[in-house]
Amino acid sequence: MKVYVFSDMEGVAGIEEWDDRTDQSYANVLLRRRNQHLLTQELNAAAAGAFDAGATEVVIKMGHADSILFEELDERVKFIRRGVTWLQGLDEAVDVCFFVGAHSRSGTADGVLAHSWSHKDVKAWYVNDLEVGEIGVAALAAGYFHIPFAFLAGDAAACRETQALIAHVVTAPVKKGYGTHSALHLSKEQARTLIRQKARETLGKVPEIQPFSVPPRATSPRYVFRQVTTYTNLETSDDGKGTRVIAPDTYEHYGDDLVAVLRRGTY
Repeated sequence: MKVYVFSDMEGVAGIEEWDDRTDQSYANVLLRRRNQHLLTQELNAAAAGAFDAGATEVVIKMGHADSILFEELDERVKFIRRGVTWLQGLDEAVDVCFFVGAHSRSGTADGVLAHSWSHKDVKAWYVNDLEVGEIGVAALAAGYFHIPFAFLAGDAAACRETQALIAHVVTAPVKKGYGTHSALHLSKEQARTLIRQKARETLGKVPEIQPFSVPPRATSPRYVFRQVTTYTNLETSDDGKGTRVIAPDTYEHYGDDLVAVLRRGTY
C-alpha cells in the first residue's frame, strides 16, 4: 500500500506562533530549527505507524516551505521537497492520503494559527458553496484521484473540521486551542505516540472511508472556487481563462475540471 503524507507546520504540538521566514536573527533561526524538528518527528511517527500496519511505500510532501529536516526523516520514506503544484506526486498510484501538522480554516475561533493559505489575505474559501480550508482542498484533490483522505494529525479544531467533512476519518489531536496563539499541548512523546497509534489504525479502516468530493454544478462551469479576501479594492474582471473578480473583495476560479480549478487558486 502506498501512503502519501501531506504536511504543514501550524498543527504540530509545541507550535503556536507564526513561522517567520524573514527574520534571520540567531534566536529565530534556533526557533525555526526547533519547530522543523518537531514537525519532522511527527511525520516520522505517522510513517512508522503506516509501516507498522503494512504500508510498502510512504511518500512525504512538504507543504510548508523549509519546514522538514531531511536528514532526520525515517530512512524508509521518500520525500518531495518542492513541486509545481501544492500536492505534487498525488496521483492514481496512491492508495491513501494522510495529513500531518494540519490547522483549521480561517475564522475558526479555537483554531491554533487558523488560516486558509494566508492569514493576512484570505478570509474564506468555498468550493461550489461548501466552505473549506486547506484540509478541504487537500481532501478534494485526493478525492479527484479516488484516494481516501483517511488520517489527519493537528490541533483539535482541525480534527473537528475534518470529521465534519469525511465520515470515519481517523484523527490525532495533538493540542487543544484556546485561541490563535494559545493551546494545551501534548508533550512531544505523547503526540508522537498518538500519531503512530492512529496512523497504524488507519490502514485497517481505509475500506470504510470514501474519497471526498463535492457535487459538480448542473451547468458549466462545473466547479467554482471562491476566495473572499481581506482586500476591498479589487476591480471586476474576467481573464477568460478561469479567474474572475466578482466583488471588491472576492475572486472566483472556475472551470469544468476540479483539479484545474484548485490549481488556479492554490494547488
